[in-house]
Amino acid sequence: MTESPVAPDPRWTPIQRLRDAAIDDLSLAISLWDEHSAAAPGRGRRIEEKAIQKCLQDAYASMEQVMLRMLAYAGDPKPVGSNWHEDLLVMAINPSRGRPAFARHLHAELDELRRFRHVAVHGYIGFKLIRAAPAVEAARRLLAELPAAFDAFGRDFGLLPPST
Repeated sequence: MTESPVAPDPRWTPIQRLRDAAIDDLSLAISLWDEHSAAAPGRGRRIEEKAIQKCLQDAYASMEQVMLRMLAYAGDPKPVGSNWHEDLLVMAINPSRGRPAFARHLHAELDELRRFRHVAVHGYIGFKLIRAAPAVEAARRLLAELPAAFDAFGRDFGLLPPST
């Protein structure tokens, strides 16, 4: 008789959905960025610029929702105050008593996306696409490494069964 695989903890499902949304948005932003130089000047180009901006912004928003869930699952407090976005990232990449660290090796890339999100949200009228270049490069590494980082966190936190 074969053993049935252990199912993930039900709390993993919302994290997985948010992870998938972030990865989809990162992938779309990178594709749009890579194709953007071929766009003709005018409205079509502006639509692509706004799409890149929005995809990067949404990818990080999904990541923030994941980090908030991670903290909540461990009973860690939510960050407060004017620097809560930065504090959230710092809290998530460092372990707490009830939770392992998340993607510490991707701190620089996540922080670049966080900083870009701030520019996209607060400077949207004067947004220049060239300012997205560092965020797109961070997105490339995140796209390659986030799935494994999520799986490692899920296993270390007990939301996913150990790898076999």
